[in-house]
Amino acid sequence: MLQFAEQQNGLHDLNGTSWHVRASWQLLDPKGKPEKQGTWEEWWAGPHQWEVIHDSPDFEQTDWSTPRGRFELNVHGSRAWIDAFIDEVIVHPIRIPPAADAGQFTAGLLRKGKVTLHCVTFHHATPTLRGVLTSRGMRTSEDCFDAGMSDLRMEIGSLVQVTLNSIVKFQGRYLAREIHIERIGMPTIDIRLDAIDEPAPAQAGQTDPPPQATPALITLPPESQNPNSFSQPHYPPTAYRLRLSGTVAVWATIGKDGTVSHLEVIACPTIFQQAALDYVKTLRFKPVLLRGIPVEANITTLINFMSMPG
Repeated sequence: MLQFAEQQNGLHDLNGTSWHVRASWQLLDPKGKPEKQGTWEEWWAGPHQWEVIHDSPDFEQTDWSTPRGRFELNVHGSRAWIDAFIDEVIVHPIRIPPAADAGQFTAGLLRKGKVTLHCVTFHHATPTLRGVLTSRGMRTSEDCFDAGMSDLRMEIGSLVQVTLNSIVKFQGRYLAREIHIERIGMPTIDIRLDAIDEPAPAQAGQTDPPPQATPALITLPPESQNPNSFSQPHYPPTAYRLRLSGTVAVWATIGKDGTVSHLEVIACPTIFQQAALDYVKTLRFKPVLLRGIPVEANITTLINFMSMPG
């Protein structure tokens, strides 16, 4: 059923249909007051013909995909987790767990207000990762659907919960005009689709990268992360004394020499945040090679703090 839903939800496919989407987003504090906002816009005419524009006070960049490869033009700032995550949650919200054959799926119901959702939960007996929505442990992810069993309404992980509202059908596929993202210990995120249209193929993704554009920064899938150095994170004394446990999701840029820069916490219990950042700073990764040349890369990694008996 998840495979069927994956084919029905979101926008990315290989049938050559052109589309254009513009979205605005906000970070909201616990009282619902906006802390930061920005826009995201994509023109799509195929896997090798698209253009994406990110625009916010902290980050402004345009990305292109062409038959010659992927390029970017960074005006200012470093890509944050939200800039990468928007792509996924809008255009391809469902991802089948990479090791689905090693686990099992169970079905159940979830009551949300007056709505009953049908949920599919993936269980994995060994530690695994599923993008930024995954934690280590038995329950890896939960995808919940309306009664039609095709339009996704919610994704639940231990750190991030995504709720999709105002579901519409566009070009035979479901997508949400309103997306609400809750993260443990971090500001919530609201995304609104301001425009969804179907431009002529000749108009979609046709802007050529300017000469100053550079090859795009790689974002590694979690299963490709391979640090050279391993150690144990420092357990916060207060958390240890109270026998607290938790997981921290961290977004980071890996330099050409394998060192870590531009750290950002995606979600975490506040008590573990600084310890997780300090730990990731100590890691050294194998340099990422693109056609044999070291390049910078983005990763999302999970740090577990498991309480131990005193």
